[in-house]
Amino acid sequence: MIGAQDIGITVGARVLLEPVSFRIERGQKIGLVGLNGAGKSTLVSVLSRDPAPGVQVTGTVVLPDRLGIIQQTPPKEGSGRFPTIRSHLLAARGLDALEADMEEALHIMSGDPSEEHVALYSAAEETYRHRDGYEAESRIRKLMAGVGLGDVPIEAELSSLSGGQRRRVELVRALFAPTDALILDEPTNHLDKSSKIWLMDELSQYEGALLIVSHDLGLLDRAITRIFHLEQGHLTQYKGNYTQYQTVREQDETRMEKTAKLQQREIHRLSQLAEVMRHQSAKRARTAHSIDARVERMKQDAPSTPVRKRTPPVYHLPDPPQIGIEVLAIDDVWKGYGDLIVLSEIHLRLSRGERLVIIGENGAGKSTLVRLITGAESPDLGEVRRDRMAKVGWYAQEQENLRMDIPAFENVGGAALSIQERRRLMGAFGLTGDTGVQPTGTLSGGERTKLSFAQLTSGDYNLLVLDEPTNNLDPASRDAAGAAFGKWKGTLIVVSHDRDFVRAIHPTHVLVLPEGTVSYWKDTFLDMVEERHPVKAGRGRKS
Repeated sequence: MIGAQDIGITVGARVLLEPVSFRIERGQKIGLVGLNGAGKSTLVSVLSRDPAPGVQVTGTVVLPDRLGIIQQTPPKEGSGRFPTIRSHLLAARGLDALEADMEEALHIMSGDPSEEHVALYSAAEETYRHRDGYEAESRIRKLMAGVGLGDVPIEAELSSLSGGQRRRVELVRALFAPTDALILDEPTNHLDKSSKIWLMDELSQYEGALLIVSHDLGLLDRAITRIFHLEQGHLTQYKGNYTQYQTVREQDETRMEKTAKLQQREIHRLSQLAEVMRHQSAKRARTAHSIDARVERMKQDAPSTPVRKRTPPVYHLPDPPQIGIEVLAIDDVWKGYGDLIVLSEIHLRLSRGERLVIIGENGAGKSTLVRLITGAESPDLGEVRRDRMAKVGWYAQEQENLRMDIPAFENVGGAALSIQERRRLMGAFGLTGDTGVQPTGTLSGGERTKLSFAQLTSGDYNLLVLDEPTNNLDPASRDAAGAAFGKWKGTLIVVSHDRDFVRAIHPTHVLVLPEGTVSYWKDTFLDMVEERHPVKAGRGRKS
């Protein structure tokens, strides 16, 4: 059971959640929905008892001892004896320690096979067997295949994984561990279609209490029995799946809008009446004062306008500075790590204003190529050349371009920009009010994405490289981002599995990895955009 008693959340002067109580019992599956910045990820961190610095919490949280958690930023360190995937996952069931006990008992028995030492090993081996230790690797491999990591060796070190792979390992760990409750924040990020369908089935069969944050509406429909809607600090509960919630919410919003209009009319009528009476007799002036007080109470208690009635977000990117005709040239580039070749024989020419989409399966080297293009890494062989006037802006998939320990506005622009100018750039992406002064680490994943966009607009860039820029955005914000980058006049390189976003940016070329083939864009490539099935790591071995 996951329980909250009078939980309230504030960040600085910003109220994310008015005090509320709820219980999620075993077998109940709750979808937490709301726009970016509503406070969903912060609520998840509070329920996980791991709020970011600067988050103030009132009330109490009740959690089971066996709780599985996935947050938007996975932990950097593993929990096993060794820094490997296998060790980290076995530790979720305590099998890592049991394996160590068994190995130690075997070592002692090998040196002195006395009756006592044989019994010690037999007891350790029986405990390991009873905890399904011998079946654990099979279960792990099945789960890893389900999330698209089927070709990643379980003995690989966690530090060798990309951020997306690391997050999927955490999903595997949450599903592998014996839990009574799961709290999952955007678990479908980095999953392809088949992996999402697989996860829907896994979660629909889960017997514990489940709280999930997701913009994947299909997942919410398939696996959810109730919806928590978080908006403007208020948490409203709805029975049923996402489709059923949408119907009831639509009715609620219509009622709220009607009530708000009626109340505004009454406020206007009373205000006019008070104004007329104010200039009459002393008695009527006192009555006018009473009416003023009543109007103020009505304004304070007035229902807020539903978010759906607000204008959809519109983002704007400034025109890029001048640049030469040939923006980027890649000649016979090879890149590997240790003995593993990730990229080989990559050739590319990109001209001013062109838009390249890099597509390929998991492990094909997309993020590695991005790092070569931006200059974050150098090729082992070949050459990457950028125009001498090129100013490269990079949206990194794991948002490592942001400092989490400083106020959000300090991530935007340099010292030459005033605080007001930085706040104005953030406001263009919907980051207004107290959000600008919050510690960056307290922002939601979607707000950090928008902060990264604001950072890009402040850099006077003419070549933008975007690595999965829409993962944490709600649907309205994804549409706004696609429209903004689609209108931008600079040169664009994009890695994305979001077909709507890719269509919106109007690609001119596509680079398919691991083959390295470059073609003019056709909409038939959109089917490949969504594919993420893993390929065998690398192109081979260095000779």
